[in-house]
Amino acid sequence: MRNPNLEQFNQFWIDHFREDVPPLPTSPGDLSITQQEIMREKNPKLYQNLFRTKIDSGKLPVDLELRIRNSNLWVEDADRLRKYGWEYEAQRIELEKIKYEQQKINKEIEESRARQEQQQQKNEAWKNMSLLERMAAEPLTQDQILRNRKRYGVGQ
Repeated sequence: MRNPNLEQFNQFWIDHFREDVPPLPTSPGDLSITQQEIMREKNPKLYQNLFRTKIDSGKLPVDLELRIRNSNLWVEDADRLRKYGWEYEAQRIELEKIKYEQQKINKEIEESRARQEQQQQKNEAWKNMSLLERMAAEPLTQDQILRNRKRYGVGQ
């Protein structure tokens, strides 16, 4: 049976190295650290396909295996996935986390802009009001009314 990763590995090697193409690696130790890191960065799916711990191997932690099977991975799983050779999934999770955080920041920025615009409109409207309109816009509190009556002797 032909390995489905042969062509991908061959093309990867030709694209990134000048050396002759080696036999298809079966473990990360078959490649140098530099070669491993280049593969992780440039083609994480190939790295995962070659070196991941298979789901049915019995070597994955049960909770992680269940989440992989159910496609319900957590952000906290990234390091554990990487430890077991699931590089592509680890990078995908980290990318989704970055997207989520960026969306959150963008939402906060938009809300801040809306608040600033609303405050600017309020300030502009306040500048254009007459004294009577300003007084009507900010009615006195009951406490202020009582103090003013006492101060000016009204209603006694």
